[in-house]
Amino acid sequence: MKVLIVDDDKEIIELTKNTFMAGMGDVADVAYDGEEALNKMKDDHYDLVVLAVLIPGASGMEVMENMMHDEKLKNIPVLLMSVLPLYSESFHNSLNTFEELSLVKDLLEKPFSSNDLMSKVEHIIHTSIAD
Repeated sequence: MKVLIVDDDKEIIELTKNTFMAGMGDVADVAYDGEEALNKMKDDHYDLVVLAVLIPGASGMEVMENMMHDEKLKNIPVLLMSVLPLYSESFHNSLNTFEELSLVKDLLEKPFSSNDLMSKVEHIIHTSIAD
């Protein structure tokens, strides 16, 4: 599996990248902002995007909006990460500004453990296979 990790937090990127490489032997690429992520997705094929909501350049929501309007990108599943508590009003207000959340297959609240990450990824993989 080839994964794109998009975040500007180097610690989160290292944890995520190491988890994918050690846990499943996956190939993990990194983008530090939304524009870089979109360029990498257009130039390469990814099976999963692990995407932070708050990133420089195009936000995570803007990245997903671009993905939804691109035939090559609109079927890539997204694991959305946020520092906002997932059940907070602020987080849900940010989601409500984006109409098409079909790309988001699961949510992950920062900070998280390697086990949390792998559990979410396994859920996405099993859900995608079932569809």
